[in-house]
Amino acid sequence: MEFGENFHVGQVEVTGGDVWIQLKERADSSAPVVGWIKAENIYIDPYDHPLLGNNAEIGRTIEITASSGRGRMDAGTEYPYIETVHFKERYTVLDTKIGTNGNGWYKINVDGNEVWISSGLTKFVR
Repeated sequence: MEFGENFHVGQVEVTGGDVWIQLKERADSSAPVVGWIKAENIYIDPYDHPLLGNNAEIGRTIEITASSGRGRMDAGTEYPYIETVHFKERYTVLDTKIGTNGNGWYKINVDGNEVWISSGLTKFVR
């Protein structure tokens, strides 16, 4: 691998507190694996990633698309949950973050508690 090369992300794993990213030649599941790299050693262009950069999601309204979900203390399933969200409920995005598993998370306010929910449980409505 050389500086400036572009790869597609395969799997993301957390080992010993470090986030490792699998690099692939193409975006499909059968693509050859090029290698693994620690997340701290790569640059993600903030304008190429939907949850980084200009934070265009902040202030937008999301709707829960799952039957229910857990609002957690921080962005990741390893954090305790403190609220439950339900299908069709709507919330305003307060902040965005990439969680420890590499997935996107939204910070919302549920009954006075600021919690993080996985972006995979939602869709934008405004």
